[in-house]
Amino acid sequence: MKNALKTIAIALVVITWSSCSKDDDNTIIENVEPTTQQLLIGKWYYSVTSDGEASTCEAQSYYDFIDAQTLEYQHVIDDFGLAISGFDLVGDCWFSNYPQVDYTLNEDNDIQFPVDYGGTATLKIVSISETKLVLTTLGDFIYILTKDL
Repeated sequence: MKNALKTIAIALVVITWSSCSKDDDNTIIENVEPTTQQLLIGKWYYSVTSDGEASTCEAQSYYDFIDAQTLEYQHVIDDFGLAISGFDLVGDCWFSNYPQVDYTLNEDNDIQFPVDYGGTATLKIVSISETKLVLTTLGDFIYILTKDL
């Protein structure tokens, strides 16, 4: 009987000891930060411009980065004198009617896309997070946008 109890005790120790593996003690949790491109995907609305808080009309302006190459954007202004062409009056605001365009994001965090009046627009990403995007234009005009979650 003593040999049977001794055998059972040894078996329990062996089973308990073997159930622990080295991986249990060395779990590595990698904190993978999203890339700028990943953060950029989504619809971003103006909240602040270089002129201050976005007006009621301006706050309806957005950049919608649909995927890694497709952009839809709309500019909304309250002064038609600032509009180039292609704006429609809806209520008190003038809405652009830009189509979807292809854009590029280069290694310097410049977003480039064609504009309807010819040429290419360039926006520089100053900073980006899950909910806040800060852009500048080549003329150093600053836009702060918030993501539509």
